[in-house]
Amino acid sequence: MIRKPTYAGNVQEKDTLDILHWALNKNMKRIKILAGLLTGLVLVSCDDTTQFITEVNEKPTLEFENGTDTFDQLVKTSLKGNGASVIRFKVYFKDPNGNLDHALVSNQEGDGQIEVNAEKMGVDTFGDVKYKIQGSEGSIEITYFPPEFDPDSKTGNTDNIQIAVLDAFNEVATALAHITTFVNYKPVAVIGNAVNIAINHPQEYEIDLSESYDPDKEQGGGISHFILAVGDVSFQVQGESFRYVFQPGKAYKVTAIAVDNDGATSQIAAEKSFTF
Repeated sequence: MIRKPTYAGNVQEKDTLDILHWALNKNMKRIKILAGLLTGLVLVSCDDTTQFITEVNEKPTLEFENGTDTFDQLVKTSLKGNGASVIRFKVYFKDPNGNLDHALVSNQEGDGQIEVNAEKMGVDTFGDVKYKIQGSEGSIEITYFPPEFDPDSKTGNTDNIQIAVLDAFNEVATALAHITTFVNYKPVAVIGNAVNIAINHPQEYEIDLSESYDPDKEQGGGISHFILAVGDVSFQVQGESFRYVFQPGKAYKVTAIAVDNDGATSQIAAEKSFTF
């Protein structure tokens, strides 16, 4: 409030000053009300803007360098190594809004050690190291060092490495790398019976290979293909059987070598003789 001045002059001049004093006080009240309204509008506008940005902000995404499987919005991949080999893999991040902030990496299960090739930017409230990933795209390389284990073990070791990426508004996307390390065992080829199918030729036979196996199947092993020889003819096939046209009344020696998905081959080739 503006303080009313003391006046010692004539009455007319005094009345004029009283009117001016009243007008100033009235306008000051209006100014205060207007300032309050503007402050409120600014605050409400800030809240609305933050809420609007949060609502329209898209979550970041991530994918593995060597293949991605999506299940229940969790990006997963399976990696396996032979024996005590080191496993390296990359994870790529994207944010359509350009708000990437940082990534987190932690070992959720197992005794393997991990090393992240990325710039560190402190730790979060749980003590996990934050790795700087800013802008619209980024990546990190993770090196996994498996623990020591019995080389005769057929179970090996398993670890689950969790990767998370957060944007500036704490929107998060997560991924899980399931890692298995084991000693790779050589696959075993088994030649089964021959059945005359006569689809393309009366002497066309199908020979069964389904009893072949990879001893480390539970650790992600599997047979990739077979190297076959029928007499002097060599070829490769995939699957659990193969078809061949045999001449009647002639003896054939069939050999098979299994190749697993790590490139290992059967220690001993399977052999079987047929006469058609």
